Amino acid sequence: MFRKTWSLFKPNTVGITNLSICKRYFSGVYVHVEFPTFIDQNQLDWKQINVEMKKFDGLISKTWLEGIDKNSVGGFYEFDTRQNAENYIQNYLKEVTESQLGVEGTYKIYSKDATKNPSVEMNSPFWMSQTK
Repeated sequence: MFRKTWSLFKPNTVGITNLSICKRYFSGVYVHVEFPTFIDQNQLDWKQINVEMKKFDGLISKTWLEGIDKNSVGGFYEFDTRQNAENYIQNYLKEVTESQLGVEGTYKIYSKDATKNPSVEMNSPFWMSQTK
């Protein structure tokens, strides 16, 4: 369970209006990341971290997560390709974040398309253009 969520990108509430936005709904991967930490979350510079994360190709969105009673921080990411997700994990999370926090994170990559139909049925915000 998670206590807090923060959205890195404003969701598209108007609908699909161009090809770059449309691409988001038909391909890609999700990544779940979690770091055990005892750092006071209010001391982290979230705005600067967001700026650095946005520099990576293929990052569509991130929802920040903070574990309840687990002393963990992480997120749920959406990437356009698995390659871009793996690049982000290797070149940002492993090299930068792990060195700053001093702990190893856990990383899980999930196929977006493989779970499309059941996600649409459950009104997933990641498939909002195709929900009922």
